Amino acid sequence: MTPAKEAKLTYLANEGVMITWRDEAVLIDALFRGGVAGYATLDPKTRDDLESARAPFDRVQAILVTHFHADHLDPEAVVSHLTA
Repeated sequence: MTPAKEAKLTYLANEGVMITWRDEAVLIDALFRGGVAGYATLDPKTRDDLESARAPFDRVQAILVTHFHADHLDPEAVVSHLTA
């Protein structure tokens, strides 16, 4: 068993994070676009890399969403990532 200390948590924006462990990743509340005024959003390059499933976002095995708000989920962003 691999120790938990080898897992990595990467803050993306607002409540969005990516958890990586070994060669796999999970996104939580990370695929959104405009968000909600007053809350952090992804910078354009990171958002493009994320939606295009470019490294380091090419290892995503699961996309989790805690609830349906514009600063946690954008369906078109999810479709873009899954299509890529």
